[in-house]
Amino acid sequence: SFMAAEIEARVPLACRYEADRISYDADGKSWPVGHPRTVTHRSRYHQVLNHQIPNNSPLRRLYCWEALREFLRQLMGYETFYRSECPHLALSAKVAGDGDTDGWHFDGNDVVFSVLLKEPERGGLFEYVPNIRTDKDENYDAVAAVFAGNRDGLRSAKLSVGDLNVFQGDHTLHRVSPVTGDRRRVVGLFCYDRVPGTNFGEPYIEELRRQMG
Repeated sequence: SFMAAEIEARVPLACRYEADRISYDADGKSWPVGHPRTVTHRSRYHQVLNHQIPNNSPLRRLYCWEALREFLRQLMGYETFYRSECPHLALSAKVAGDGDTDGWHFDGNDVVFSVLLKEPERGGLFEYVPNIRTDKDENYDAVAAVFAGNRDGLRSAKLSVGDLNVFQGDHTLHRVSPVTGDRRRVVGLFCYDRVPGTNFGEPYIEELRRQMG
C-alpha cells in the first residue's frame, strides 16, 4: 500500500530500537529481582517517529480525522478523548523485519489504535492478555505467569492489511511475536488519552534518543 511504502522509505532515518526492556513505565521504586517490574523482554524494530511523518501523509490525515477520534471515544465509552501531544509518539509507525519482535509490555497511555499497513510472511502476531490488570489491582502473579510461559487467557490475532486494532494498552499486556521472512511488518500507531496534553514517560523517550545517537 502507499502508506506502507511511505513508512518503509523512512526506515533509513528511523530509530532502530534494539534492547531488553521492562514491561512497565519506570516508577522510581526498588523492586526485588524476579518481580514482574524487573523482568526484561527483547524488543527489536525500527520506529518512525511523529516528527518524521510528513504533515500531508495519509497516515497523519487519518490520525487527525476528527470523525475517527469521536468514533473511538464512543467505542471506548469515555466522556473525554484526546490525541496525544507527544512530539515523538503521538503518531508513529513500527517496522519489523526478520527476527524483529516487540516484547511483553503495557503502554503508558489509555488507548492505542493501530492499523496494519503490511503483513509479514510469517510471525508478527499480536498476542495479548486483556485487562490483566486494573487501576486497583496490578495482578502481579498473573503477569508473572505469562512471563513464565503460561498461555491461559492469552489471545492471538493475525491481522490483515487495513485491519484496525483498538485496545487498552495500559491494562492489556501485549506483544508482537517474532517476524520471519523477507517481507516486513509495518503498522501505524495512533495514541489517545482521556487526559489532555498526555506525553510519554521520559525513560522511554531518553532510550529512544540514546538509540538514535
